[in-house]
Amino acid sequence: MNIVSSSILTVIFTLFLLIIRGVKGESAMPLSLCITVGLAGAAISAVNPVIEYVNQLSSGSTNSYMLILFKALGISFITSTCSDLCRDCGENAIASKLEFFGKCEIIAVSLPLIKEITSLITEVMSL
Repeated sequence: MNIVSSSILTVIFTLFLLIIRGVKGESAMPLSLCITVGLAGAAISAVNPVIEYVNQLSSGSTNSYMLILFKALGISFITSTCSDLCRDCGENAIASKLEFFGKCEIIAVSLPLIKEITSLITEVMSL
């Protein structure tokens, strides 16, 4: 499924969701969740060829930097999607704390890279 058809379907589902929200408000949230999960699945399937290509590139060597990059990218996508979902439910405080936790997690995942960069800077400065 390409971005044009996904966007058109999303607009149609959103309009349908607005109609349902006006008629029967309590049914809107589960439908919204289903739409979100469907879009996330479509996004994952769209990114799958990219992941396979990067795995082929890094299969010859153990590239820990690429692994760190993809972990951080995954954390940011998951955090962004879940915090948007919390905001849609009206829970702004929870969404903001989730984003803070995601940032902390990215820093924790990136620590080996940060250590490597600081040791490289120290080595260059000592020359």
